[in-house]
Amino acid sequence: MLINRNFAKLWFAAGASNLADGVALVAFPWIASLLTRDPLLIALVAVFLRSPWFFFSLPAGVITDRFDRRKIMISMDLVRFLVTGLLAAIFVQWGLLGEISDGTTNWFLLMSLYAAALILGVCEVLRDNAGQTILPSIVARDQLEAANGRFSAVEMVLNGLAGPPLAGFLIAVAIFMPLATNAIAFLFAAIMMLWIAAPVRQVKADTASSHFMTELKEGVGWLWRFPLLRDLAFILGGVNAAFMMGIAIYVLFAQEVLKLGAAGYGLLLTAGALGGVVGSFAVPWLGKWLRMRQVLLIAMGLMVLENLAVGLANGFWFAWFVIFIGGVGTVGWNIHTVSFRQRVIPDALLGRVNAVYRFFGWGMMPIGTLLGGLVVQWAEPFLGREWALRSAFLVAAFICLLLLLYALSRLTEAKIVAAERRADQMA
Repeated sequence: MLINRNFAKLWFAAGASNLADGVALVAFPWIASLLTRDPLLIALVAVFLRSPWFFFSLPAGVITDRFDRRKIMISMDLVRFLVTGLLAAIFVQWGLLGEISDGTTNWFLLMSLYAAALILGVCEVLRDNAGQTILPSIVARDQLEAANGRFSAVEMVLNGLAGPPLAGFLIAVAIFMPLATNAIAFLFAAIMMLWIAAPVRQVKADTASSHFMTELKEGVGWLWRFPLLRDLAFILGGVNAAFMMGIAIYVLFAQEVLKLGAAGYGLLLTAGALGGVVGSFAVPWLGKWLRMRQVLLIAMGLMVLENLAVGLANGFWFAWFVIFIGGVGTVGWNIHTVSFRQRVIPDALLGRVNAVYRFFGWGMMPIGTLLGGLVVQWAEPFLGREWALRSAFLVAAFICLLLLLYALSRLTEAKIVAAERRADQMA
């Protein structure tokens, strides 16, 4: 049962958006691999998708606190609808209905893919920040874990389970089909958001007239004076950078090491999603017996295991299983840290502080993506193609291990309890 009608509409909008993201997760790098076989050029697709988290996160936070968050989400869904629809039309116009067989790089189509990825990335930053900050105005504080658990479930089911296999099927039909499907999904998400009767935020006069940089500094300063949130942001940034090293060359790893086609690659990506679905229900239940610190440390341990095992994997099912286990850990981290932020950050600052947090946490993703492509290029002359592809995951495992050791000393139960108590007193 969904929590209330407004939450149900928000949930359906999130489902449509996540389905589109899941399709893009396979479609964008796969299309790039048809246009070029250069690992760095393929990695740049993910760089353009994720780089807005680095250069646009902080401004997005100020925008989220200044304007109606619901209208921001609607606008971003409509922009994504137009961009993906236009990109689909470009591929139809150029007649790219099958694979390019001559091995040459089609620069016009590749540049179009990069441009679309960059615009979609900017929209994602603004919409996701607005989506996380609007939730406390739609559900009660004591329902945040349940609400975030449901969001995690729909994200994993549609982004990870339904989206990638659907993308594989659509690519087999025609290259433009996943792009057209995304356009329809974004339009549906915008329609759902239009039906939400969310309360209009009353922005204080001094906030509305204050200088942009003043507001930005206020958000940065609030997070910096909160050591626990600051440590969580730094750890998340390191973990995301590590994971993106593998994601950058995932399509080549699947094609050349695991010998998978488009459908098999899509099926491989369902593993983490299925693990996330299990985690979205298991983690809130385990939270009755385990403290937040314990859940976070277990989650980080599973992240180390996932990267190490994938880097050494030789078969599809072994890789699928360890990615499934890693998915459980990822959701465990997300549910607890997102709910924690929504409780301890004041609503008037939630957009800005959340954006600063995600600047550190997600801004490292394009850096990790670029590093993943470079690691493969650097390692290939010494290790050969196969172990160069594997090396990105092994380096990621080592980084996650160092972060786990850091978290053991920094994420203490005393800090977590003190933060929760302070938030309850201010509520």
